[in-house]
Amino acid sequence: MQLTNRIHRDFQPLNIAVSVRVLSKASPLTQVYDSMTGQYLPDRRVAPTCILPDISLVANDGSMKDADGNVVPYTNADVITSSDKMHWMVNNKPIEQVFKSNEYEIERVGKDDANLGVNTRCMLKVLKNVPENESYDVYFDGYILDKRTNQEVHVVTKKFTLNTVAKGMDQYALSCLDPLNFLYNPFMDRLLLFEWKRSRGMDVGSDTEDSVLDRFSYLHTWHFSLRGNTKTVKTDDYKVKLVDPNDNDNEIAVDSKFGVMELTKTSLTIDARMFTSRSFKVIAYQTNAEGKDVKIADITLSAKFTRPDFTPSMLITTGTLPTDTYHTNGVKITTKSTTLGTGFGDVELECPDAYFDFVWSGISAAYPDGKEVGTGANVTYPLAALGITNLAANADYTENVDGDFKEPLSTAVDDEGNVLVDSYGNMLAFR
Repeated sequence: MQLTNRIHRDFQPLNIAVSVRVLSKASPLTQVYDSMTGQYLPDRRVAPTCILPDISLVANDGSMKDADGNVVPYTNADVITSSDKMHWMVNNKPIEQVFKSNEYEIERVGKDDANLGVNTRCMLKVLKNVPENESYDVYFDGYILDKRTNQEVHVVTKKFTLNTVAKGMDQYALSCLDPLNFLYNPFMDRLLLFEWKRSRGMDVGSDTEDSVLDRFSYLHTWHFSLRGNTKTVKTDDYKVKLVDPNDNDNEIAVDSKFGVMELTKTSLTIDARMFTSRSFKVIAYQTNAEGKDVKIADITLSAKFTRPDFTPSMLITTGTLPTDTYHTNGVKITTKSTTLGTGFGDVELECPDAYFDFVWSGISAAYPDGKEVGTGANVTYPLAALGITNLAANADYTENVDGDFKEPLSTAVDDEGNVLVDSYGNMLAFR
């Protein structure tokens, strides 16, 4: 007799991080046009603007380690080079439909560039000087082959704009390459899951706070810089403050109690768990000779707490045995891989308790109005608590579990207003 069983290796979905980098420090995304001389600063025909999709696809299940045990992510160097798998899009059209052939170059094969410190595959060189009354929204669209599953992973960057401003006196702008609008998705927050597991003494493997902190974490940072006539302004030459654009620009306190963790002249960090929806305006200003603060530039940022789609189900739907004195059950939560921005098909969430509050109850002959029997994603309770016996009148009951999505937090403070922290120094909060 021969028995056959085909064993499938289950791989962890890839964590995807995609952004863009401007490699040409002397040639930024915005040009300045001098109408007196008819010149563009910089002139892209001489100093092209070089833009690279910054891509990192990695799984933490050990499947992407090299011979030395180091995790080797997929990057732009792994993008499929064929013309139907690698696109730079301009105003939602392939670049070749918008720009002339002598106005751009794409590094389809690429190479390791020691000076830039990157592999240049997918790099876009913009050779076009953009007229002052025109602008172009640009993004990268490509595919990477996941060699573990032989599936192609679609990667798309956020849009950025190529434009030109007229040369003038004291032109300033706060520019931010990070997306201005942050949609916080708890399911994608590795930091949230790490802290939840660690606080309960669960195994976190080799993860640390630093290793799980990424662009999807509740601790979200926008990076920006003040530029004047395309040159970055020294931070000593200006100050910044934070105001609420929806409240007459009244100043917002930089205080962890209110979810605003830090404001510097080049960044803003918030705790996105603290807001259902919130907008922030960063104002750069200088103090004139009369001691009056004069605004020179501003930028508006926003964060929103989202509730992703999901599908709940009970782990056990079978009945109890006459010899059972306890009953055990649990909840499984699945979500679409598109909700997580990674992988394919449905994905089961690890530790549903990190995202939901669950209450279990039973309706029986002894408790027709229902009785609570436990809380949490997994529960074990005595059947006697519901009056279950081996007599027909009391043998059956209805098991229910109610789950509520965990809402945004409020900071825990003592009577003096001091923020309470745990043994790791993490701020405590409640709902």
